[in-house]
Amino acid sequence: MNEAKKILDQFKENVSSVNRLANFDRVVLDYSIKSIEDLQARLNVKFKNESLLASGTLKQLKTIRKHDSMRGQYQEIFNQCVVLLVSYFGSTVSDIFNYSVTSNISDLIDQKAFTEEFKFSPKELSDYNFNLRDQIGEIIITKKGISFQDMKSINRAFRDFLNIDIRKNKTVNDIILGQACRHIIVHSGSIVDNKMMKQIADAKPRDLKPEIKLKTKVVFNFDEIEILAMSMQKYLETVIGNLETQVTKEG
Repeated sequence: MNEAKKILDQFKENVSSVNRLANFDRVVLDYSIKSIEDLQARLNVKFKNESLLASGTLKQLKTIRKHDSMRGQYQEIFNQCVVLLVSYFGSTVSDIFNYSVTSNISDLIDQKAFTEEFKFSPKELSDYNFNLRDQIGEIIITKKGISFQDMKSINRAFRDFLNIDIRKNKTVNDIILGQACRHIIVHSGSIVDNKMMKQIADAKPRDLKPEIKLKTKVVFNFDEIEILAMSMQKYLETVIGNLETQVTKEG
């Protein structure tokens, strides 16, 4: 499972990059405040007249930083952070599934899910370099049309092919909400539509935006981005933990 953990580590790095993006205003302000403080210290040596110093500017910047006054102008960035998180999560789950199926195919091959017939054209076989054994995870993803931006599809794939059944809980419900919001952010200007309401109807209880109303605009804040990221990480760690248990049992 070392490879699966490496995949998880990459997800954590991606989450860190999202956090840096969400905190861009704080980074800029902190840098500006530090630079002006250094300038102020140098000016104090030469000038005693307050009007010739940077005290006023420094005070204003510190007030903005203390109260996060620029956060309101970053709402679109926060929403785009959600889009990034959902994409990173889907890619990570796909990589873990692909790796787990391919590396354990000898132990899994007798399962019912592996009895389904797949058809291949000569062109497809050529695309796989005529090496289906090392591409079986990718083949299943493609042939079964598995979507890794939908929790029902994800859970079904892990259950049917890897004997892992992750129960639906707050963690899963938070991710479902994030995936649904990602869709309306990209396609509907962040406005809640009927499709989203249907998608999240059973995603309860959850910590992330427990109250959503039709035709309202979804706006995320930094704390909610952290909740979504932690839910995704917790889910991935649960999947990997279950995979490790499976390997131990079969060993």
